[in-house]
Amino acid sequence: MSQSRDEQRNDARDPRASVHCPYCGSEATEPLALFGKQLLTVQMYCQDCHTPFEYVKDDAILQVFEARKGNHA
Repeated sequence: MSQSRDEQRNDARDPRASVHCPYCGSEATEPLALFGKQLLTVQMYCQDCHTPFEYVKDDAILQVFEARKGNHA
């Protein structure tokens, strides 16, 4: 059974997928790029302090990228 776009958006907001900015502590972050300097990191962007940073990939953050890919199709 496939998920609707609303269900995919809710999965993208999964609390496990929330990433805190290491500079200001804000949760207002978003994925910037699937790969960082190393294959096991993603590039994230803080909307509050406007700082890019790297975050170690996990399943929740990869689901966010998958949901974004589905929204652009």
